[in-house]
Amino acid sequence: MKTLHELREFARERLDDFPERLHQRAISGDGSPAWSREFLEWMTSSPFAIKTVETREPCDHNGNEPSRCSQCALFADDGAIVASTGQRVKRSVLYRHPARAALARLAKLPVPSGFPPLDQTVILATRSGFSVPLMSDLFPALSGDDRALRHVVVALRRFRAIYTVEPPVRWHQRLRTDCD
Repeated sequence: MKTLHELREFARERLDDFPERLHQRAISGDGSPAWSREFLEWMTSSPFAIKTVETREPCDHNGNEPSRCSQCALFADDGAIVASTGQRVKRSVLYRHPARAALARLAKLPVPSGFPPLDQTVILATRSGFSVPLMSDLFPALSGDDRALRHVVVALRRFRAIYTVEPPVRWHQRLRTDCD
């Protein structure tokens, strides 16, 4: 079991996928500073947007001789294996904003009447200066520090359980892939 401090740190580290630069030097049509491309994409993209990432890793050749391994080979125009590179390409499908995906899924979970939604609780709990008495003051149903603390712990545990960088396999075909 994780302590409250460890759960808050886990959430705080993952909720930091917010773009660092909000504006660019240019002025938009209405006279205000223009949004940066990264921030505009972050605001308008789906929480469940995915991307495909290619990485290179050492090839184990699956028991074949390196000169006959098709996973890491260089091919001639006729399809014959010319040489082995020793590196194979691994493609991974990842959430573009995994914390937003976890919060969107967390927002759909039911909470008792008068209690704050779990996604809002996680955000409140991870921001600096959060205190359990403040939670009790904001939401009267959480009268008493023990009740508020239990709700925060439940929200943070569920966030930790839901958070994943890779979407479920069944989503790969339904979601739009943005290749980098």
